[in-house]
Amino acid sequence: MKHIRNLIITAITLLFVLLIAYLSGLDGNYIFTIPLLVFLVSVIILIQWIMFLPSYLKSTEHYFDITGSITFITVSILAFILSDNKNIRSILLTLLIIVWATRLGIFLLKRVKAAGSDGRFDDLKDFSTFFMVWNLQALWITFTLLSSLIIFTSNHPDNFGIYDYIGIITWMSGLFIEVVADKQKSDFKNDISNKNKFISTGLWKYSRHPNYLGEIILWTGITIIAIPLFSGWSWLGLISPAFVFIMLKFISGVRILESRADMKWGKDKEYLKYKNSTPEIFPFKIG
Repeated sequence: MKHIRNLIITAITLLFVLLIAYLSGLDGNYIFTIPLLVFLVSVIILIQWIMFLPSYLKSTEHYFDITGSITFITVSILAFILSDNKNIRSILLTLLIIVWATRLGIFLLKRVKAAGSDGRFDDLKDFSTFFMVWNLQALWITFTLLSSLIIFTSNHPDNFGIYDYIGIITWMSGLFIEVVADKQKSDFKNDISNKNKFISTGLWKYSRHPNYLGEIILWTGITIIAIPLFSGWSWLGLISPAFVFIMLKFISGVRILESRADMKWGKDKEYLKYKNSTPEIFPFKIG
């Protein structure tokens, strides 16, 4: 029953991803009589399937995150090559995605290699569950990249303007926050005197997950760049930053890390004080 459920979820995930790609790409460029955006999303899915096989056979999650980064880079370059709009916007967009994906991929690969394993996958390595997870990564990549792919495949080019400048500044701010937060946490964990302690200094003084804050901000920046090109169904590109926020807060990020932290330091008065006085993601209270 579990395997059937997982395969059904996988099938629904793929159909949903391709449907969103089809609708978002209707007003864009076409290739082989289908929206170019659908073709690019199919490449995203194919890469996950190719990398799933050796990962499953070796029962390892070491290639999961780096495959995600490689997919971001590969599909962005392919989208640029196939785009009819090879302009300063598409060139900058390609570079922004390559910089982000390379930095994050190397960081995550080093982290899982140092740890020896990724705790997220401890109970997820039977065939149907592991395959489902790799297809969910295709959904993550597609929705995160959606506004970017709309820029690449748009047949309504717009002159480089104020949205581009605002978007690039926003993206740079987000990347800066993410890089600084990751480095601060790595330095903290590498200091033997901090063993079994939680970080509450630097950017972590103002947010319990500042690296996620940076991630949300940088993808918001990409979407701002895309706004002048949205029309009709391509307004679905607004999914990108919203999905990144939902994914990080409710699914794969904050929820898991907060649960682990509560289990580890839930009886520590200093931790409880930090948790109750420090916002979860955004450095201010909401509501």
